[in-house]
Amino acid sequence: MNISKDNIISDFILYGIYSENKFAELVAQLNLHINAERIIMCIMEVDYYILLKKRFDDNQGKLISFTFLNIINELLDNYQRGIVCHEKDSRFILVLSFSDLCFRPHNLRVFFSDCMTE
Repeated sequence: MNISKDNIISDFILYGIYSENKFAELVAQLNLHINAERIIMCIMEVDYYILLKKRFDDNQGKLISFTFLNIINELLDNYQRGIVCHEKDSRFILVLSFSDLCFRPHNLRVFFSDCMTE
């Protein structure tokens, strides 16, 4: 089966195509950095997306999408904390895994603060 990380995430989160067990199986097959415990899912939306497309002469938004995915993936890979996929236009889905941390707001703030200063 040839399936992409983006398809797995969107099919599971947005469309409910996979059961939790099947999703976990696919995540393991692709060796993605998420665990089923202590997960945070969020949507990141890029402000001024239309202006960015105009500024970089990127009518289809592929350059912008690729750039954001590259930056976010590097951060998440450094911390082994999760995965990101492009939903559409200015929206990205982040699935963050904190299975090895106590789920306290302080730990999450430290993680996000570290990411932002990198």
